[in-house]
Amino acid sequence: MSSTKQYKTIGEDLWKGRTEKINAELFTLTYGALVVQLIQDYEDYGEVNKQLDKMGYNIGTRLIEDFLARSSLGRCSDFREVGEVVAKVGFKTFLNIVPTVVHSTTSAPATNGASTGSGTTPTFNLILDENPLADFVELPDEALQGELWFSNVLCGVLRGALEMVQMQVEATFISDVLRGDEATEIQASFSYHLDRPVKMVFLLGVQLADHKALKIALTTFYGIGRQTSLRLMARLQIHEHAKVGSLTPPQITQLTAFLSSPSTAPPPMMTPLASPSFVPSVTAPPIKYRTVEEGSGRTDRLAKIKLESELLREIQENIAHHRAVGTYKGRRHAMGLPVRGQNTRTNAQTARKLNKIERRR
Repeated sequence: MSSTKQYKTIGEDLWKGRTEKINAELFTLTYGALVVQLIQDYEDYGEVNKQLDKMGYNIGTRLIEDFLARSSLGRCSDFREVGEVVAKVGFKTFLNIVPTVVHSTTSAPATNGASTGSGTTPTFNLILDENPLADFVELPDEALQGELWFSNVLCGVLRGALEMVQMQVEATFISDVLRGDEATEIQASFSYHLDRPVKMVFLLGVQLADHKALKIALTTFYGIGRQTSLRLMARLQIHEHAKVGSLTPPQITQLTAFLSSPSTAPPPMMTPLASPSFVPSVTAPPIKYRTVEEGSGRTDRLAKIKLESELLREIQENIAHHRAVGTYKGRRHAMGLPVRGQNTRTNAQTARKLNKIERRR
């Protein structure tokens, strides 16, 4: 009980003194506009749920650093304490709400012996009496039938933040007042500690088999081909023949940071053989990064790369533009015909000439 009151006090102090605040209505309307845009882009509520979870995961992987720096909290002793910290310090610090925490165990067995008892997994439920993301929101019948979880970004934030502190967690919504339920409730189930030997590696919430070559496994992400994966591995000083299972925690963190936001990733170092934890001596010159100067004729092909939903959205916008302008590619897209590039029409005409049968009269 004393620790619970202590965490509540820490959360209130962080919210009052160390948190930059924005207008609550602006925050709610901005998130609502984001969800509406995703619905228009994907036209599938199940896919929208996945994209919201993925966005939240990316936010959580970055938010945990700020949270730990502000709160100066140590390592939690068990999963029950994790739930208390998440509710009374995490939610209070960033959303100014304190969900009710209900601790329990589920019958599903945990991976790699992480359960607390025979065939049980530690779980905590967060009951949100108020949800800033859902203020002024009313879901249409179509969204209710499509099983849209409007605030699914919160599950991704929980999953991403806890993964950065070496905890694999499954977070899902089990009820929402926007769907006619009595309360908004999130369930978080503990899977296993990532510092224990496991058979799978997680990047942005995607499981990669440890026996696969990393250059092949990275092509799982939309927008990464074989050459791009090799360039990325060279950037992060990972051997081109490395397996997924051989990745170290710092390398996994670097890959996650790059894939979540390629545009803000740091450039490669001038000393490629130095480890990420290398600290030069006082007399040594400062570490320099390889930057591409304007007008040099060289380009960094990883600097402006777009992946996953960002790339898919750009492609869909290009297709819509071609259809609106009425180009040949746009007409083929409108008719549902395959489009392989600018030379589709030329290739078809050439094939017609080569395959033409000349009959002798």
